[in-house]
Amino acid sequence: MGLSSRLQVQSRINVTVTVLNVAADKPLNESLGEKIKNSEVIIMATILFVRVKSDVDPEELDRRINERRPRFLEVPGLIQKIYARDEATGDTCGIYFFESKEALAAYRDSELAKSIPTAYEATDVRPEVYEVLFPLKPEIGPLKDL
Repeated sequence: MGLSSRLQVQSRINVTVTVLNVAADKPLNESLGEKIKNSEVIIMATILFVRVKSDVDPEELDRRINERRPRFLEVPGLIQKIYARDEATGDTCGIYFFESKEALAAYRDSELAKSIPTAYEATDVRPEVYEVLFPLKPEIGPLKDL
């Protein structure tokens, strides 16, 4: 089953925001990851965590990951992608930071996303979507410019 058919995104937030005398770039509600910029409310990042289990040799898997890496640089709205491996199981994961839910949805519909199971000969792909609440250190990391 492909990544896009297994991924489920649920929205659980209903918020009313009233802004009075707020300077540009001043946080509105850090717990929801919102801020004001040029008098416009921007919802910050959505995180996609994808864990991939594969029987492919780790060196070959790394080669495939690096071969596909430049394609991710072209994904609209993708702020950052972190690649990682679980030393105990050998499973790999991608942690994606998207600027919006719309950017994530567009990525999910892309051929690049749909090709992950095949490219890595995945025996299991487990995608999880998270809405950013707030960063511990907003001045650094993949969300610093939002």
